Amino acid sequence: MRPRIALMTLVLSFCLACGVSAGVERAAARKDQGFGPPSHAKWAPLPDFTDEFEGKRLDPAKWHDHNPQWKGRQPALFRPSNVRVEGGKLHLTMRAEDVPGAPDGYHTFTSAAVKSKATVRYGYFEIKARPMASRGSSAFWFYNSRDPKWWTEIDVFEIGGGAPKHKRTLHMNVHVFRTPTEKRHWSKAGQHKVAFDLADSYHVYGLEWDKDRIAFYFDGVVVRTLKNTHWRQPLHLNFDSETMPDWFGLPEKKNLPSTFSIAYVRSWKRMEPAAPAAERPVSEADRRAVGRLAAVLEVSKYERIAGPAYLRLAGGVAALTVTYRQEHWLVKDRFARQSARDGVAQRKRFMQLPPAERLQYMDRFRSHIQVWLVPLAKHPDAGPDLKVQMPLDPTYCEHVQEAACMGRGHGYAWFAYAPLSTWAHLAVRLDLAGGDDFLVACVRGMLAEDAGRRAANTCLYLFGRAGPQALPYVEKAIADRHPERQSLVWILYQSDDPAVVRWLIAHAHASDAEVAAGVRLALRANPTPEAGPLYVKWLQDSIGGDGTVFWLTTCQKADVTVPMRLLRRIMASPAHLREYAMAFRMARAQEQRPVPEALLKAQERIIHESFAFTRQKGEYDRAAVEQATRTLLASDDHEAVAVIGVRLATYSNKCQTEIPHRAGRTVLRHLPDGRGRQLVEQLRRTCRNAFDREMLDALAKTLADDL
Repeated sequence: MRPRIALMTLVLSFCLACGVSAGVERAAARKDQGFGPPSHAKWAPLPDFTDEFEGKRLDPAKWHDHNPQWKGRQPALFRPSNVRVEGGKLHLTMRAEDVPGAPDGYHTFTSAAVKSKATVRYGYFEIKARPMASRGSSAFWFYNSRDPKWWTEIDVFEIGGGAPKHKRTLHMNVHVFRTPTEKRHWSKAGQHKVAFDLADSYHVYGLEWDKDRIAFYFDGVVVRTLKNTHWRQPLHLNFDSETMPDWFGLPEKKNLPSTFSIAYVRSWKRMEPAAPAAERPVSEADRRAVGRLAAVLEVSKYERIAGPAYLRLAGGVAALTVTYRQEHWLVKDRFARQSARDGVAQRKRFMQLPPAERLQYMDRFRSHIQVWLVPLAKHPDAGPDLKVQMPLDPTYCEHVQEAACMGRGHGYAWFAYAPLSTWAHLAVRLDLAGGDDFLVACVRGMLAEDAGRRAANTCLYLFGRAGPQALPYVEKAIADRHPERQSLVWILYQSDDPAVVRWLIAHAHASDAEVAAGVRLALRANPTPEAGPLYVKWLQDSIGGDGTVFWLTTCQKADVTVPMRLLRRIMASPAHLREYAMAFRMARAQEQRPVPEALLKAQERIIHESFAFTRQKGEYDRAAVEQATRTLLASDDHEAVAVIGVRLATYSNKCQTEIPHRAGRTVLRHLPDGRGRQLVEQLRRTCRNAFDREMLDALAKTLADDL
């Protein structure tokens, strides 16, 4: 395996337990029920890839106790002696030892590998395992490198159970090493983070693999999905432990021996599902309920592709079902424009292209949702437990999906198989009650990795909109050390509720650095006078760094008075020219000598025209710029005009900067008593930002040449 550490991009979804064959049920009853394959299909057992490890040795008919094609990742050597079956479990151990006569490159460590003798293509594969608690890897994966045309690999997980920064991360990957048309190795890595050390206990890991889709499961929940574009070859199932010097680091000998333990492996192949029978005609009341749903979904440009129609579920329950599909396009990052106005025009232009050409500039995301409505008049007891009976559509979706009970309302119990963020949004918009807790789903969805991080971003938005209702969930996320707890705290900025503001202020000095950082971000994003003392403290701490201008802006927005001593410190040694200008304006306001509004408007107009020049490809209002410059020159507030002149003459942004630069130089040249040149020289000596100093040096030279 060749791991590649990807950005956190992490997916989450809900998977439903399903009935299994009698043989596997008997085995499971002896040890652990596990989760079994998902309920959207019928399944049959795969005996060659199922083992409860209840004997005294590894079953030689099913498994190699080594990897016949590979000796292991150097420096650790695979040894059959490190594989044992004991206590109803398979154990793979890593040791600190040298083996006499070991091949070149293998030394210091030995480890273990188990490989299936048969190959398999497609199915659902589940193991219950505990990773080793050292830097040695614990891995469950599939590969086949013996075909001269095809070499692909699926890594269900690779875990560094004792590796710092990896103890709570499930690494998943898919690789392509060669195909009939590709010789270059590439992969698609992903991660799922949890709030506990994975090596502390047993957990259930699963892989659902078919010709269209690959889904990774953790404790019965989908944590990543991929479209199957290349992984259609029969592969060997593998367990192993490797040294990963460049990833997890080499194990420390004091932590060895360490063991990767597997309680069972259970596997199923998918059988063709039977189509549910129609139950009864759709009534006018049913159509009105579906209309409510459509009114919400069509705003997001979902189109109905199936239903409404009744299906009969187990136990005789009749459910009205309808399916919608959405296609969404986003401009690729490398083409995206900075300004909102330019971005809208660019998107409109790209959307007019034929789809094949559009894909050069935009990413296409597809998602679909199924909704079931169970009439409460017929089935008054319909509740969340009914969702396990819903026949799920396994069609590949680029956004992580889960089955959910959205709640009751309008005479129906509502269920969905949808992107996590979508069903949570629907439950709110349809005003449903008594269903799955959408705030729990939002916290869970923050770890979701899917196309465009749609699930995580939407869940974060919905969570923030909950206001004080979200606070108990934030508290629990903090207690659980949720990997995204900083974001869950930060998003509270969306609420102006006094209870939320009080909570944020109370946690401003939290010992958890992630929480404290989230509070700072939230209070900065939505400034409030109640946090004034905190803003002043954070401003004081930031002086000399890069954050001063942000805290000055925050104090200004919250109408918080900054002590004059801090403003003088900033002006005496500014990190950036912008913070000097801001501190100057705030100091003048405290001295009851505010910078005249006419001067500020003149500065804004000159900068505005520089952006107009960029947008309109050379066109701007020259007369407006000249009038604004005359306004500055006519003022007798030479101190303020000098500061504005420096700001204009050094202005830097994604616009035509020569317009403000020319105006600024004109102002500085014509100020009496050399006031403009004096300020430039002062700032050259005191400003600490290298880029700003370069601009000041060039400005000083230009002004000197005029003398």
